[in-house]
Amino acid sequence: MTDEEEEIIEEKVGDDGEYESKSEFVRNCIQAHTEIEDLERDVERLQNEKRLILEQREEATEIQKYVEEERTYRNAGLKTRLKWWVWGKPSDASTQEEQTT
Repeated sequence: MTDEEEEIIEEKVGDDGEYESKSEFVRNCIQAHTEIEDLERDVERLQNEKRLILEQREEATEIQKYVEEERTYRNAGLKTRLKWWVWGKPSDASTQEEQTT
């Protein structure tokens, strides 16, 4: 044990300290360490949950984009679909402009 650690124990234990004995102090340190480990596990679990939620959100966004593109195609008139078939479907911004004209 280092001098610094012994000094901390002496400050915490005894008449002026928070603990009545070194055993009580050690038990408290072990309990605090266990609580820290539990909190670290909780943090890791929450980080995993967050990552999963972000992945699900990204997947939902991709699905939404696909559905919107399909809806655009299905709502387009025959003339517009024929142009897309011949020259390819343009980007989203120009598609919306073309449908409004």
